Amino acid sequence: MKIRSAGSYVLGLTLLGIALLGAAAWKKRRFQPQSAELISPKSTQAESSQTPAEVQFAAWLEAFNAGDRDALFAYHQLHFPYEIASDDVANIDRELRLSQATGGFAMKQHESPAVTSIVATLKERHSEQFARAVMDVEVVEPHRVARFEIHPILTPDEFLSPEERSARLVDDAKRRSLIERIATELEAVTICTSACNSGAGVGTRNLRGRNPRANIRWVSV
Repeated sequence: MKIRSAGSYVLGLTLLGIALLGAAAWKKRRFQPQSAELISPKSTQAESSQTPAEVQFAAWLEAFNAGDRDALFAYHQLHFPYEIASDDVANIDRELRLSQATGGFAMKQHESPAVTSIVATLKERHSEQFARAVMDVEVVEPHRVARFEIHPILTPDEFLSPEERSARLVDDAKRRSLIERIATELEAVTICTSACNSGAGVGTRNLRGRNPRANIRWVSV
């Protein structure tokens, strides 16, 4: 994954500071891939009560966690076109780097709004970072993936200790004060994203209007 601009990196770090959590971007760590055979959704179906989306998601997670490039790519060719995925897994190279950096994901909880949709809360195996993944599959068999998004999130409240939950509570005055201090220090900095190509930019005025509790995003490295 490539850094689109220094400005987008600064903005990513700024939002992390506002969240008061120190949730890190994906970090590169050593990871020894495990051998994996071609993974099919049918082989992952432990219970007949699983929905098509749950079966397909389990197949993807197994392939992703194995870290085997050939098996992961073969799974995508059969069941999961890369063009419908979010940026962090938009091609085999990005996805494999994400697998290696995180050590894979552990499923913490999930819900199924429909038989063709699943929303999963995941946790990195190499850190305390959480993520949320959303997968929609086609109605007809073999239920190929129709949409997939994965993004880092703040640790859900139900996975915080009482002490961590208490520490997260920041009153509005402190939150606004933090935003103001960060915005003031960035007044002289031009934060430029990919929108600069069209003549648009992101400045501290927009920063002051941001929701400090909004979901964070991994900084591309």
